[in-house]
Amino acid sequence: LTSLVLKSWGYYQAYHVTKNATGDLEKLPNPVIDLPRTEKGKPYIPTASPGGKLSESRHSMNVSHQHPFAGMAQLNPSEDENGKVGFDIVTFDGINTRLYNTVRDFLEVFRSTFTDWEWNKILSKERVAGEATLIEFYLRWSIKEAYTKALGEGMNLDFKTFETRLQGIDDDDQDLWKTVLQSGKEKGFMVKGTISLDINSRNERTEDVDLFFLAIEGNDDGGKGYLGCATVCLAPSGSHKNDGDDHFPGINWMTLESLVAWHSNTEIRRK
Repeated sequence: LTSLVLKSWGYYQAYHVTKNATGDLEKLPNPVIDLPRTEKGKPYIPTASPGGKLSESRHSMNVSHQHPFAGMAQLNPSEDENGKVGFDIVTFDGINTRLYNTVRDFLEVFRSTFTDWEWNKILSKERVAGEATLIEFYLRWSIKEAYTKALGEGMNLDFKTFETRLQGIDDDDQDLWKTVLQSGKEKGFMVKGTISLDINSRNERTEDVDLFFLAIEGNDDGGKGYLGCATVCLAPSGSHKNDGDDHFPGINWMTLESLVAWHSNTEIRRK
């Protein structure tokens, strides 16, 4: 339900901007829009092409959900119409000790999805602590998934066929998660990444992308501090506008209750 109403909200936001609505859109109930999908299953905000056929518009968007969070990344109409956005949320869950004796046992399940360099980068955190290794794994996984989702491929693209590196982080041996935290939970951290495609083949090539990380903070009840991270991939690099700032603009936090209320144009009443 959350993913459905979130994508629907994104649809209305996109057309509210492009049609220069004067506010009338917000005065009436807004029916929930179930967006169409590409052949590979990616939802998209459609435009009508000649002949009435629906096609993916330049309002590139992507949704991710990982309990208890759901989120969406969406490009504004002013962005490069060739730009694509991918989005992934990871939560820093511990291992299931009934299935795995150690963090390494758990990680080995995913060994085939990483290149040798990526794998060694993850395992380099073992000298710090098991939790640091898990966080590094989740972050590296989110980068790969956000990139494939930006392409509209998702899990259809073999993760082992491409490698991701972060400029200024990996080449200087900086700690990614510490850098994200230092940037603050309100602004997040943006960095340029280099994707090496079709590695170990004659067709190997590279593509630069922009990656944005936002730490997801837990509530005081759990006492766990940060519960996860949201990762946005903008491809190709430079296909978005950030007004000279290194931080991705326009971060909004919403509840499912507020999304439902927006569609019905009702006020949220609390007892």
